Amino acid sequence: MDRKEFLGKNERSLEKGTGEVIEIESNTVKQAIMRMKIGRDAGKGDIPIKMIKSSGQKLLEMITILLNKIIIGGKVPEEWKVAILTSIHKNGDKRKCENYRGI
Repeated sequence: MDRKEFLGKNERSLEKGTGEVIEIESNTVKQAIMRMKIGRDAGKGDIPIKMIKSSGQKLLEMITILLNKIIIGGKVPEEWKVAILTSIHKNGDKRKCENYRGI
């Protein structure tokens, strides 16, 4: 998902040199949550996607506030910068790297 798609049509974007602040609306967060696939592993916080998707308006508001605070403060939590990648063989010769994908 690219930056414009994430921010949505109604969001303000940060233009270099203008000092304009990015502001994410709860509707944009809700749309991103609804696109998440149930059954994927939980992240560092061990919160299952199914739980996030089935939560109510209050959690949606809290996530929106958190994301806006991160954007305004300019600091992403260190835990969000870590990922564990595993190579899965797609097809073809198992000795060739291009026949694998990361998950």
